[in-house]
Amino acid sequence: AVRIRLRALVLGDAAPPLEELCCDDAESNQLDVESNRTQSYDPQVRHVMTVSLAEHVAVSLAPVAPVAPVAPVKAAVESEEELEEGEVVEEGEILDEPSPPVKDVGYSAVARKRLQCSGLSVPFSSRVFATTSTFAMERPAPRANSMISAAALRSRSRPNEGHPHPAHAALPAPPGLPAPAEAQNMPSSQQLLLQLVQSQQVQNQLLQQQMDVLRQQTQTPTAYNNPEDMLGTFDPSLQPVLKEWARDYRNALQQHVTQANLQQKYQDIAVSGELHKQFQDESTRSWQWPQAFKANAQELTTTSALLEEGQRDMYRADVAGPFDIEAAFRAMRRRHAQECQSFVFAYQRQCAAFFEDKVHPTKQLIFLEDRFLCWQQKHGNLVSAQAKTRLQEQLKVFAELVFRTEHPKAMSKQEKDKESKQKRKDELTKAEAEFRIMDVNKLLAMAVLEFATLSGKSGTQKSQHVVPTTGALAYFVKQHPDLAKKYNISVGSTVSKPKSKPMGSNDKDRGRSDFEIPTYVLAYLSKGGKFVADRCASSAAKVLTSISALERSLNTAVFFDRHALEPTFFRRCHLRTAWKPKEDPIISAYGRLLREELSSYSPRELVKNEDFIDKAARKWLWQHRREISVVDCDKNLGDAIVPKHWVRQECLRLLEEASYKVSRADFLDSSANLKFLLDSFLQQSVLAGSISTRLAAFIRKDFGSNNVGSFRLRVKLHKSPVVGRPIMNLSKAWFSPLSVFLTEALAPMLQRQLHVIQSSQDLVKQLVDCVVPPGFALFTFDVRNLYPSIDQRHFLSVIASKVRSFWSSKPSFGAMIVKLIEFLLAVQYVEFEADIWHVQSGLPTGLQASVVFANLYLAAFDDFLVQRCSWIFMWKRYIDDAFAIFPLDSKDECLQELNIWHPNIVWEMSGSGMAVNFLDLSLTLQMGDHSICFETFRKPQNAYLYLPRTSCHPPSVFKALVIGETQRLHRTNRKNAKAFAKHLDLFFDKLQHRGYCKEEARRLAMQTVKKLECPTASQQQPRKFFFRQQYSSSLNVSVIKRVLKKHAAPPADLGKPETLPAAPLPSVSPEPAPEPAAKVDDPKNTKTPGKKTKARQKP
Repeated sequence: AVRIRLRALVLGDAAPPLEELCCDDAESNQLDVESNRTQSYDPQVRHVMTVSLAEHVAVSLAPVAPVAPVAPVKAAVESEEELEEGEVVEEGEILDEPSPPVKDVGYSAVARKRLQCSGLSVPFSSRVFATTSTFAMERPAPRANSMISAAALRSRSRPNEGHPHPAHAALPAPPGLPAPAEAQNMPSSQQLLLQLVQSQQVQNQLLQQQMDVLRQQTQTPTAYNNPEDMLGTFDPSLQPVLKEWARDYRNALQQHVTQANLQQKYQDIAVSGELHKQFQDESTRSWQWPQAFKANAQELTTTSALLEEGQRDMYRADVAGPFDIEAAFRAMRRRHAQECQSFVFAYQRQCAAFFEDKVHPTKQLIFLEDRFLCWQQKHGNLVSAQAKTRLQEQLKVFAELVFRTEHPKAMSKQEKDKESKQKRKDELTKAEAEFRIMDVNKLLAMAVLEFATLSGKSGTQKSQHVVPTTGALAYFVKQHPDLAKKYNISVGSTVSKPKSKPMGSNDKDRGRSDFEIPTYVLAYLSKGGKFVADRCASSAAKVLTSISALERSLNTAVFFDRHALEPTFFRRCHLRTAWKPKEDPIISAYGRLLREELSSYSPRELVKNEDFIDKAARKWLWQHRREISVVDCDKNLGDAIVPKHWVRQECLRLLEEASYKVSRADFLDSSANLKFLLDSFLQQSVLAGSISTRLAAFIRKDFGSNNVGSFRLRVKLHKSPVVGRPIMNLSKAWFSPLSVFLTEALAPMLQRQLHVIQSSQDLVKQLVDCVVPPGFALFTFDVRNLYPSIDQRHFLSVIASKVRSFWSSKPSFGAMIVKLIEFLLAVQYVEFEADIWHVQSGLPTGLQASVVFANLYLAAFDDFLVQRCSWIFMWKRYIDDAFAIFPLDSKDECLQELNIWHPNIVWEMSGSGMAVNFLDLSLTLQMGDHSICFETFRKPQNAYLYLPRTSCHPPSVFKALVIGETQRLHRTNRKNAKAFAKHLDLFFDKLQHRGYCKEEARRLAMQTVKKLECPTASQQQPRKFFFRQQYSSSLNVSVIKRVLKKHAAPPADLGKPETLPAAPLPSVSPEPAPEPAAKVDDPKNTKTPGKKTKARQKP
């Protein structure tokens, strides 16, 4: 009846009247309240609560039946099994298993959420415990009369009649907390159940802790007390890496302890206000002024080493009394000593902080992980992922062992050093005290023996004798200065030797123009302008600076390797941006390892490559700088010393021929107008699609400056009389980007010219299989003074026609190129002696685009000549030098045709007949087979000023010089072994005169010849990334190379691209990438269909 009533109340059905139940009004009200609270519960929860309430009421109202006494129940904490639900225990039997813990009734996720939202605590509630007991009572009957069920045990704990059951009566204590205070008043059986639950919870916690300890012991490696013992468990190839890291940490820790002690010592000195001993000694030194001057010295307002013309020393008139020059000198030295001490102490503080941060475990773990990452890149394909994870865990344990063992060792060593120093100090003090109380006769005997060892006779000596400060003789000298003066003895000091006067000319030669040039000056100038003096010493700071540039290049290569690249034209026309590639973790680790290794970089000793002869020559040139100038000569003939007035007159003559002088205001106005016009034109071209925005921005990048070009000359010693060649350096002018753009844009057009050659190598390739018809001869021509002679109007008309013809498919682009050429020719300004000159005729020789302009300009002449003279067999031209083959009797006619194209372009015949010289070739026409034989041509004026071997250049530069010249001689003496051997011997002799080893050069040349005559199959070379450093004899290249290769991954197999690491390191092998498709309508697309192009190298 109670269950029916409660079920109806919970489910909301029609319920029988309360009078049918054996309960009072208070109990009924309590049931109604609880039923209303359960209306929103899950059906499963409502069913459970119904049974729980029914059991609660049934147990509360049931009469107390007499039961047999129950034996004490005992739970064994050693067992892990639970008492099954409904199982009974015989009377007097002691349980071998603990009582069952409070169980979860199996709520669903939705039910749990509803219970939590409604404020009902699911675990450890009285209703849940009651449910467990109810389920136990509803199981089958006990096996015997002497057995008692769990329900019977519970019935003994019901309250007295007429008292409601408290809500917290069955509440178990949470794990780890004592039972509630209300549980103290529970009946004995209920307390027993609560104790069983609590003991089971404690046992479960103990078992869980034991399982955690066992699991941790199985997962962690064997405990080690010494890192050396654990080191043997690692891979053999990984052990050297760990040893090196431990050694570096040990050294850094020792440095940290040492620098920290020094910092504390310096801090104590600074707090006391004293000076360090070294600075104190420096501050007390005096200067040897004559006594008469010291008594009459006057204080100056300012002290300057040199006085300019018209200046004089100013004295202070407001100071009364004599001026103590010695006190002022000591005060100045003390101020300087304090400044030096502050400088040293401040950087010592920074040094201590640096090593403190360096030995921090977090940073050391990063260093260790970086080394492991590099090792993993080298041996990653041999280790599984699970093994790598296990190795990383072991590395942390190894690092902790090193930290725990090395730090106490370093502190102990430091304490021992302190004790040893203090002990030595005490012993020295004791010995000094015994020395002072020694018998005078013994002390005098020791001093006499020391004096007897000095060279020379008694009395005043010409050379001063130096005795150690710890001897007996030094003691007597200090006590009696007259002895030191009599016998010329000093204690612990050296005598400075007078410096020899450097070699140079007398001052009486200054201002003269008819002086004689010394031989040592000519010897100095014979080194050439490419000679570099070794004056810049290497340092660790300079080496560390280059690591950032190397990281940037590696990260850039990785970034563009992982992103597909579109075809890029005008590669030289790009702006410098602040963009930085994304950092790759492997490259970052590589950079940290480089910084860690190279921080201890020590340079070699600087060996200077200049002597007193060079210093004397520079001094002589400086003394005569107002009378002479050193100018480089044309045709690589070296440097020449010419009068300064001749240089000025020749420069003015050349400027007046092709330009006129303008004021700076006119130049600024003209430049501003041209900038506005050019900017407007570029904007129109961008809108028309003729040029991209990026290229337009590149051309405008220097519009904010007003820089102009510089003017100088080059002496033509091979001409009679000697004249100058004008050189205009326009690389720093504001219109220089426009010149670079036009050079790039016109390069495809220049490559299509049939009669233009880029070097003598192009001519050799065409002459190898050439057969000259009978009656034909060889001829060479050159243009007289080409660049200044070009008429700009004629040039613009010719170049416009060729440009529009070449880009007929894109007329807008061709028209834009012609307009930009006009702009460039209109802004040719140079500066000489603070005057600005506007060039209005010819092409400037220092402009980057001038070579392309001249070649394209004369290319129209080539077409004109070949069209008019059909009897010309071959016509090849290199800028203003031409080589031709035509009938010998047509020489005059050809020369006439050459000079009718334009009056300013004057051709001169420089050679004709069966043998001619062209560029660096000596060509000879064979009479038998009518072929052309060639060998190397050497000009009679050639000074063979090869780079001196003593110059401060890397060894690879001298090696490249020998290899390059050998390759040139082999190319220009093809099929002529005798001439090749002759020129090689001459080359070796000239190298020997420049300081080279003749046998070493010969051996290197023979290796080069062997490779040229027996070429091997071409192999893909790894992509190189350069670690840039200014070369010096003090640069320790071997150390830098060793560190760079130490942490770099080895070259991967070219046939297995999958073995490449995630990021390129300096020794990573390349992998070919697909060539991007070229655009047909691009102005620079000059690829021939079907011709293979070199694939882009992938790191």
